[in-house]
Amino acid sequence: MRLVIDLVRGKKVALAMDVLRFSKNRGAMILSKFLDSAVATAKSLGHGDESSLMVLKIAVDEGPKLKRWRARAKGSAYPIQKKVSHITLILDEVKGKKSAQEQEEETKAVQKAESAKKEQTLVKDEKPKFKTGSSASLKTLKTERGIRRFFRKSGEK
Repeated sequence: MRLVIDLVRGKKVALAMDVLRFSKNRGAMILSKFLDSAVATAKSLGHGDESSLMVLKIAVDEGPKLKRWRARAKGSAYPIQKKVSHITLILDEVKGKKSAQEQEEETKAVQKAESAKKEQTLVKDEKPKFKTGSSASLKTLKTERGIRRFFRKSGEK
């Protein structure tokens, strides 16, 4: 069910219904009925129609399991778990869209704020976190140290 839910998360209801209609997964049929019910409830409450709604949040949680047993060979039994899911769906009404220029300005402002935060953190950290130098020289030093220790143990200096 989670695979199907990832397909419709964050999409408009009309697009989500189309995606579910053409999905081959068995959970898609169940989810499309559930989405139809949620849209009908939203219409009856006066929160908008199918064209103005979008799937804001959708989640699946594990429900109770029906535990049954199936007879097997030589008097043994095989457990069967009939699993149930709890689906949480939140629909939201789509408001007026922002123009492309407004979206670009917002992204630029966010990027500037992030770069300023990075610069502040770099100024605070005076010591570099990693040693500078070639990795080949570090590897040779480690092997030479190991060789020296080996010869020291045998009595040579």
